[in-house]
Amino acid sequence: MLMLFCSTQLQPARSSLRRNRRHLAARRFYWIDPFSYAQKAIAVNEFSTARWQSQSTPAGVSLGDTILDQRGLPHERWWIWCALGALAHLDVATVSG
Repeated sequence: MLMLFCSTQLQPARSSLRRNRRHLAARRFYWIDPFSYAQKAIAVNEFSTARWQSQSTPAGVSLGDTILDQRGLPHERWWIWCALGALAHLDVATVSG
């Protein structure tokens, strides 16, 4: 572990380039992965319910909207349908492939 830390400190340009590539690959995988859509849909479904929307913060915004904003998640309910479509596509691709 120490050797790994020292080697990245000695060559910061190459290590930062690799880190940026990994980060880019992770972002691409996130948008390709159907389960990321499912995670967003579950969060939107949960925090859009009446029990989260009825409670408000001191700023006057509902607690559910505040949590979604803090996590960088969408508020729109169509994400639920988008996730169902992505999971159905995964199911068809898995069965036929």
